[in-house]
Amino acid sequence: MITEFVIMGNHPFSIVEEVKFRDIIAKGFPKRKCIYRKTLMHKISTTAKNKLTSTSVKYVCVTTDGWSVYKRSYIGMIVHWFNYTTLLRESAVLAFKRIKGRHTYDVITKMICKVFCKYGIINKVTRVVTDNGSNFVEVFRVFGSEMKTAAEVLLDQIEHENDNRDDSDGDEDAEDGIEVIELDYILNNTDDQDIAYSLPPHHRCASHIPYLKSCCYKR
Repeated sequence: MITEFVIMGNHPFSIVEEVKFRDIIAKGFPKRKCIYRKTLMHKISTTAKNKLTSTSVKYVCVTTDGWSVYKRSYIGMIVHWFNYTTLLRESAVLAFKRIKGRHTYDVITKMICKVFCKYGIINKVTRVVTDNGSNFVEVFRVFGSEMKTAAEVLLDQIEHENDNRDDSDGDEDAEDGIEVIELDYILNNTDDQDIAYSLPPHHRCASHIPYLKSCCYKR
């Protein structure tokens, strides 16, 4: 109930550690202990990760944007997907991070890849939607993959399912000599020059183009 209160009300996580809030919980639910900020953040992050990595969510779209305020730069990422039961669109915040230094295309690329690897959705993202900022355009010009048609996506999915079926029929002993390394570890412990980044296809926000044109006409 506290988790829903914080999320649905857009309250800061720190509210659960305020004295008056803890007094309300203590008097209303004397047999229960109030959750702490770090525990709440971990719980929300784990729930979102489990939902995104589940087999019920096969394809997602990510919107991302960067901005500067008071000489500080930030990047935000939101993931969107369709609920196959209700056919309603659902969304969740993936990241809201501070960008230290200049927000160049290589810095942004590394941050996006780290978020994708953290939630294990790198193979589920069909498009990444951004504005027409030169840094984001450069990110996907250098590291973005080409857009595929619906038929090509379907063929890739069929081939992937066939490959998984063939692998399951193979000898399980072949996995004994394989060492599993997390991608997040590679991103944190490898020089940027040694990593060949590969991002999903890029889609520019359509509403941002008329906005830029209107700004030019005003000038």
